[in-house]
Amino acid sequence: MEDKKKLPELDSFMEQVKLVEMEDKKMLSSTSSTSVVVGIDEDLMQLKDRLIGQQQKKLEIVPIVGMGGIADIWSTKFWDEIRMCFLDNNNGSRIVITTRESDVANYADYSSLKHPVQLLSEFESWNLLHQLVFVEEECPPELQDIGRKIANGCSGLPLAIAVIGGLLSMIKRSEDGWEKIGNNVIAAIARNAIVFCL
Repeated sequence: MEDKKKLPELDSFMEQVKLVEMEDKKMLSSTSSTSVVVGIDEDLMQLKDRLIGQQQKKLEIVPIVGMGGIADIWSTKFWDEIRMCFLDNNNGSRIVITTRESDVANYADYSSLKHPVQLLSEFESWNLLHQLVFVEEECPPELQDIGRKIANGCSGLPLAIAVIGGLLSMIKRSEDGWEKIGNNVIAAIARNAIVFCL
């Protein structure tokens, strides 16, 4: 009986996931047609190896743990609610979850090695923002200082930089416009992406 009660909640959750996926696609198409990956090459290689390089047949949970801006799973209760959807058919399936909470990662699978996501450096943050906004063009000299300030205001979070990059690529390239964003980067992120969680 309890499982039947959870089904409407799961349907509602899946609808929310679809909405977030649509927002993600809009955000990515507005930033650049080129895929930009900065500072996370090693993370991607390690995750790729864990997902497809191992030959284990049992179901494995791969928890990615980091700061705000990378989290889907926020509590052990929520994990309990969705865990029943993932059966272990002994076919080598992998489930990747992201969370800010180490205890959630341990709860999901205490035996699995957690993958900590590193924040981008100031240089990597500016490099990513520059690529998202200007692609192959050079940043005008008058926007470089405020651009670096905006990038630093994203606290090294690639998702936050992607949101701000999308916003900057859609507005006029002026010092005044960029200064307004630079004065409150967090507010600009919150207004422009429902997928970013502080």
